[in-house]
Amino acid sequence: MGRPGKSRAAHPGRRNLRPSVGTEAGAEIRTRTHPRRTARTAEDADRFLDELVRHGATAVLCFADREASLLVGAARRRGLGVPGDLSVVGYDDEVADLCEVPLTTVSPAKTDIDRRAADMIRNRIADPTSPRRQEAFVPHLVVRDSTGPAAH
Repeated sequence: MGRPGKSRAAHPGRRNLRPSVGTEAGAEIRTRTHPRRTARTAEDADRFLDELVRHGATAVLCFADREASLLVGAARRRGLGVPGDLSVVGYDDEVADLCEVPLTTVSPAKTDIDRRAADMIRNRIADPTSPRRQEAFVPHLVVRDSTGPAAH
């Protein structure tokens, strides 16, 4: 979840974000980011919800499940339906199922990452001169109750 600020499309390496996302005809995708902070609060969620409502947003992808949960709470306090008025997606799948409306979330391949990291550490210890490697892991979407078609 973030406060309105710089568009992610303005950052190097993010320029291709928008074209790669499929949307219905006439749909608009806006991305927002905020300075990193260690704590996000219900007040932050309320301010961000103000911005979402002002722009007529019907869906939001939050940085993490905690921020998504705060946003769901802010929406429900205002009488907005989740998912009817606003679909909310989190990331990390740590506490998504504990939210007052169970969150749809992007779940990283943590077990695979842990195994590969351990293998890479063992290999590096066995041969410190071996080349460094980068590996990509594909997360998966866990669909729960916080997403659905827009009510309007």
